[in-house]
Amino acid sequence: MKNIISLTLFIFATLYVFAQQKINSKIEHVTVFLSGAQVQRSASAFAPNGKSDIIFKGLTPNLDVNSLVVSGEGDFTIMSVKHAMNFLEEKKRTDTIVNLEKQRDDLTEKRARLGLEKAVIENEIEILRNNNRQVVGISNTTLSTKDVKELMDLQSKSLTENYNKKFDIENNTEKIKLEQNKISNQLNDLNARKNTATAEVIVTVFNKTSASVSAKLKLEYIVPNTSWYTEYDLRVKDLTAPVLTQMKAKVRQNSGEDWNNVQLTLSTGEPQRSGIKPELGTWYLHRNGNSDYTGRNMSVLDEYQNKKLSLISDKIQGIITDAETKEPLIGASVIIKGTLRGAQTDVDGKYSVPIQANENNIELVVSYAGYETQTIKVGNNRNANASLKSTMVLDQVVVTGYGGTLKKKNESSAASSITIGDVSQSYTPSKKSDFVINFPDDLTVDTYKGVNQNIKPTTTSFDIELPYTIPTDNKENAVEIKEVTMPAFYKYSSAPQLDVDAFLAAYILNWEQYNLIEGEANLYFEGTYLGKTLIGANTTDDTLKISLGRDKSVVIKRTKLKEFSKGTFLSDKKIDARSYEIAVKNKKSVPISIDIEDQIPVSTDKSIEVEFEARGAEFDKVKGRLTWKLDLKPNEDRKLNFKFMVKHPSSVRFQLD
Repeated sequence: MKNIISLTLFIFATLYVFAQQKINSKIEHVTVFLSGAQVQRSASAFAPNGKSDIIFKGLTPNLDVNSLVVSGEGDFTIMSVKHAMNFLEEKKRTDTIVNLEKQRDDLTEKRARLGLEKAVIENEIEILRNNNRQVVGISNTTLSTKDVKELMDLQSKSLTENYNKKFDIENNTEKIKLEQNKISNQLNDLNARKNTATAEVIVTVFNKTSASVSAKLKLEYIVPNTSWYTEYDLRVKDLTAPVLTQMKAKVRQNSGEDWNNVQLTLSTGEPQRSGIKPELGTWYLHRNGNSDYTGRNMSVLDEYQNKKLSLISDKIQGIITDAETKEPLIGASVIIKGTLRGAQTDVDGKYSVPIQANENNIELVVSYAGYETQTIKVGNNRNANASLKSTMVLDQVVVTGYGGTLKKKNESSAASSITIGDVSQSYTPSKKSDFVINFPDDLTVDTYKGVNQNIKPTTTSFDIELPYTIPTDNKENAVEIKEVTMPAFYKYSSAPQLDVDAFLAAYILNWEQYNLIEGEANLYFEGTYLGKTLIGANTTDDTLKISLGRDKSVVIKRTKLKEFSKGTFLSDKKIDARSYEIAVKNKKSVPISIDIEDQIPVSTDKSIEVEFEARGAEFDKVKGRLTWKLDLKPNEDRKLNFKFMVKHPSSVRFQLD
C-alpha cells in the first residue's frame, strides 16, 4: 500500500512538472526600426498529453504586451498566450555587468598593490631621513668633509627619488579611484535595472496525443528604447571623379536585454505610427467672421483606439529641447515606458501623451536621433520637460545638401537650364565636358558582403548576415550597410559681397535609384576632411545637391572702384553711384564652372530710381540679383565689373555699402 501511494505521488509530481515548465529562450533575430524593435526568440520544449503551460522566462519588462505573437511547430495546439511579471526572480547578469565587475575588481587589486608600494617607500623615506640627521650630527669623526658631503648628496638623491615615486603612486591611485567611481556608478545603474522584475509569457498548449511531443516555439514582441539612424562618408577624389558614398548605420538599444550574436534587420518602418490616412472634415466660414471645422481629422484607427481607451481622461505634456542650444527638438519620440503609447513633438518641441485618469508612477522614455535617450520619472505629475544632450561632435565646417533639378535640352545643345529650389538660371558652358563628367554606364550600387537590401512599397530594410552583439547600454554600434558610386557633376558658387570664398557642390542625377536615406555625412575632398553635410534624401527633386564646402584654390576678390554723390540742377533729387570689380582666379589644375552672385538695390517707390550696368550678367529684377556664369580653365583669371546709380529725394539718405 505504501509503495502504491509513493508511486501515485510521483506520478502527480511528474504531471505537475510537465504541466507547467519554464524554459530558456534565445534571441535569434531583431528587426530594428527607426524607433523601437521587434525581437524574435526561439525555444524548445515538451508538451505532455493534455493541457499544459510552457513559460518563457527572464524576458525584459519593457516589452509591449499588445505585440506578443507566438507560433509553434509540432503535434499540439496553442490555446492562449498570457503575460505576467515575476518579481521574485532577478534578471540574469548581463555580459556588460560581468565585464564591469571584473574591471572594478582588477582596479581594486591594483590600488591595493600601489598602497603596499607606497608603504614601503614611506618606510625607506623615514630611514633615509633618520640617517641624514645622524650624518649631520657626526662629531669627532674620521670622515672627511668631502666624504660627509658625498654621503649627504647620496641620501638627498635617494630621498628625491623616493618622494617622486610616492608622488607618482598617489597620482595613479587617485586616477584609479576616479575610474572606480565611474564603474561603480555604472554598475549601480545596471544592477538597479537588473533587480527589477522580469517578464514572463505563458503559452497554454493542448496535446491530444497519448504521449509527450516535441514543441518548437517562436516568440515575437516589440520593445521601445531602440533606434538607428544613417551616417555616410562622402569621398570625392577630384573634380573628374564620381562621389564614393559609404553608408552605415548607428544602432543603439536600451531595451533591458542584451542582443548576443543575433541576426539584424534594419528597417525604415515606424510601427508605432498609424498607417491610415486621416480624414478631412469640412471647414466652414460664417458671415460673422467665425469659422469652425467638423468631421474627422484623424484616422479611423485613431478614433477606434480613442473609443477603446475611453477611460483615458488625462494627459502628460511638456517641451523637449536641446540641452546646449535650448532650441526645441522637432519630431522627438516620447513613449510611456513598457508600452508603445506616446507622441512626437511638434514644431515648438511640445508633446501631449494621453493617459488614464488613475494612471500614476509613469516613466517616459524620450529619444531623438543623434541624442542621448532620457528616461523621465513623472510619478503623479502631469507636466514633464526634458533637455537631451547631443551625441554628435560637429566640426567647424557645417554645410547642408538639398535637392534641385537638372534639365538638359539635348546632347548636341551647348545650353542647359539648372533649377535649384525655386530659382531658375541659365548656364552656357564653353564645352559640355567642362561641367559634366562622362562615367561608364555600368556603375552600380554595391552592398557590402553579407548585406541584403529589400525595397518594399512603404519601407526599405537591410538584412545583415553577419551576427552582431549589441548590449543594452544605449551606446552606438556601427553597422556597415553599403557602398555607392554616384556619377556627379561639380560646380562652384560664390557671393563675394558676403563671403569671398568659393563653395563647391556636387549634383547627382537620378539619385533615387541609390535608395539613400536622409542622414549626416562626413565630407572628404581631395583627401582632406572638410566637415559635415546633410544628405537631404527626403526631397522630391530628381537631382540631389550635396555641398562640399569651401575651396581655397579658387581665389575671389571684390573691390569698390569709386563712388560719388551729387545733387541735380533745379531739382530736389540726389544721385548716389557705386562701381565694383570682382576678380576671379582658378588656381586648380582642372577647368571649373562657377556662378558669381552680387546685387543691386531694388526700389519700392516711384520716387526712387535705380539704374545699373553689368555686362555678361543675368539679372533677376525681383530680387535685384546679378549672376555671372563662368567657365575657367586652369590658372585662368577673369574680372567682372558692374555699377549702379540711385536717384532719390535729397531728403532721404541711404546706406549703399
